[in-house]
Amino acid sequence: MSAPTSKAPFIRDSAQRLRARQPTEFGMSPAVAEILQGRGIDPRAHAARLRSLHASVSLSRAPEPGEQVAAIRERFGNADAFAELALTPNDVVVRELIQQAALDSYDGENIVESYCPTQFVDAREGEYKLRDRQTENQEVDDEIGPRSKSKGIPQEISAGTYKVKTRSLHDTVDRKVSTVAPSIESRMIAAMRVRKSLLRQHEIRCAVAAMTSTNYASSCRITVSAGEQWNGGASADPIDDLQDAIAAMTAPPTHAVMGLETWQAAQSNDDLKAILGTMPGNKGLLTPLDFALYFALEEVLVSRRTYTAIGASTESRVYGTASVSLQHVSRDPEARTFMRNFMLRQGAGGLVSSSWSEPGTGGVALDFEQLMMEQVHKVIDDTYGAIIINARQ
Repeated sequence: MSAPTSKAPFIRDSAQRLRARQPTEFGMSPAVAEILQGRGIDPRAHAARLRSLHASVSLSRAPEPGEQVAAIRERFGNADAFAELALTPNDVVVRELIQQAALDSYDGENIVESYCPTQFVDAREGEYKLRDRQTENQEVDDEIGPRSKSKGIPQEISAGTYKVKTRSLHDTVDRKVSTVAPSIESRMIAAMRVRKSLLRQHEIRCAVAAMTSTNYASSCRITVSAGEQWNGGASADPIDDLQDAIAAMTAPPTHAVMGLETWQAAQSNDDLKAILGTMPGNKGLLTPLDFALYFALEEVLVSRRTYTAIGASTESRVYGTASVSLQHVSRDPEARTFMRNFMLRQGAGGLVSSSWSEPGTGGVALDFEQLMMEQVHKVIDDTYGAIIINARQ
C-alpha cells in the first residue's frame, strides 16, 4: 500500500476565502505583500512608509472668487490704493504681478499632477532618456578568478521623443471708459481664472488618456464580466480583480485613480467591507486609507469632477463611472513611469502672460488677459499601469 500523500487544504467556502484574505498585521493584503517581497521590497517597511505619507496628506478645495480677491488685496496692502493703480498694461512690473497671481491660482479638485508629474524641458521637441528595464533585469555572469578584474554591469538607456503643443486661453475685463487704465486687480483675477481653466483642460486630456484601455499593454487590461461587477454582481470579486491587475504590472502600483461612482461601488462590496472592516479604527465603511494600505498604494485618487466634452450637450465624469486605473508614478525624469507631462521651460512656471486692449463703441473698451503654455502629456511605459474595466454595474 502506498503512503498517503499530503495535500494543502482547499478554500471550500466564502468564509474560508475571507479569512485567507484578511490583512496582515501591518494592514496589507497577503497576496500584495508576497508580490512586493518577490520584487525585493520589505512589505512591513513599505506599509510604515505609506502610513506616514497618508498621515501628512491634507485635503484642499478650490478657493471662492471672493477669497482670491482677498488674497490679492492682502498681499499688496492698501486696498484703495491698489484698486486705483494705473500702469501701462505691458509694464514689466505689472507682467510680474499678473504671472505671479496666475501661479498662485490653484484648483483643489485637480488631481492630475499626482499621477502625471510635470517634467520641464528646454526645447519644443526632443528626446528623453530612461534607464533601460531589460538591461536592469539582464542576467550577468559575475564569476571571476581570484586575481581577475571585476566585470562591469550592463549600462544602457532607452530613449523616447516628445513634441510639446501650444495651449492658450484668455479672459476679458470690461472698462467703462477706454481712457482710464485698467485695474491691475481685475486683470490679476482674470489671469487666475485663465490658469484654472488651462489646468482643467490639461486634467481632462490626461484623464481621458488614463481611462482609455488601449493606452495599457494588453496583458494589463482586466475586464470585469457581467455578474462580477463590484456593486451587486453575484460573483463579484474586486480583491481578485485588483490583485490580477497588480500582478500584471511590471512595477508595483503607487496610485489608484477612479471616478466617484466606481469608488462607491468598491465601498458597497461585501467582501471589501468584511475584510477591511477588521482594520484598526475602521467603522465599517471602506476608507481610502484602508484601501491604500491593503493594496500598498501611496494615493487613492477619487474624483467627482464633471465636464462637457466638445460636441456634447450633457456633463459626464472626467474619470468615468466604471473603471479603475492603477499606475506606477515616479517623478525621477530618468525613471520609468506610466505617464508624464512635458512642459517647455519659459515665463513663470511654464506660463507666459500677455495682454492687450480693444476699443469699443461709446467709449467702452475690453482688456484681454492671456496665458500661454507649451506642453504635452505622454504614456511612457504601458506596462507601468493597469486598468480594470467595467468594475461597476
